[in-house]
Amino acid sequence: MIKWKYIDRENVWEGKIDRKLAFSIEGTLCLTDLRFIDNQKPRYYSIKSIEDGKQIAEDLINNVNRELHEKNRQDWNHKFEEGAKLIDKVDEFLKTLK
Repeated sequence: MIKWKYIDRENVWEGKIDRKLAFSIEGTLCLTDLRFIDNQKPRYYSIKSIEDGKQIAEDLINNVNRELHEKNRQDWNHKFEEGAKLIDKVDEFLKTLK
């Protein structure tokens, strides 16, 4: 079971399993799965609300809706990569204006 705690100064919900940080929810932007951070990068999932993020975290622990959440994760990564590419293009354009 996940025990959730709100960190007001950071606007973050931390989810712990057996006292170890396992998940975080940043505002209503995304759920971050930190369970495997020792071996790989954190996994990010798009959420619609805090409760949605908490439900996805519970699903991940209980192996529920795995395929749906994996698609969510891949879509989030794709959007993030597209945003990073756009920022790089804007940065390159701004350099030409100097």
